[in-house]
Amino acid sequence: MSYSLILLSSYLLLMIMRPITAIVHELGHGITTLLVTNGKATLYIGSYGDPNKSIVLKLGRRNIFFKYNPLRWNYGMCVPQSQSVSINRQLLISLFGPLSSILLGAVFRAIAFGTPIHYSTKVLAIFLSLIHI
Repeated sequence: MSYSLILLSSYLLLMIMRPITAIVHELGHGITTLLVTNGKATLYIGSYGDPNKSIVLKLGRRNIFFKYNPLRWNYGMCVPQSQSVSINRQLLISLFGPLSSILLGAVFRAIAFGTPIHYSTKVLAIFLSLIHI
């Protein structure tokens, strides 16, 4: 396989995984919000609290706003609807966004190094684990 093909494949994989990483990260915040509060959680994936130019998905106590173009997802935001959230619960909500991404990276590392898989699949799993650090 040529060097340019490897670079192109890596770039395309990174562009595909970036939205998935944003979703996993924001769901980490959102699911924790639902577990530690009684209110709703509004997630903005691809925008920082801007519902315009977004697709809305309502799942129980979650409202998720996805910006139309996933290649332009720069950041996200989780807004708990409950007004009185203790400092400890706010800390948990903040912590579980990055922890969910790290956990997904650990799963890819376990696949890469803990299972007998083909070399190309192993390289892919290592690459995916590095994205989620």
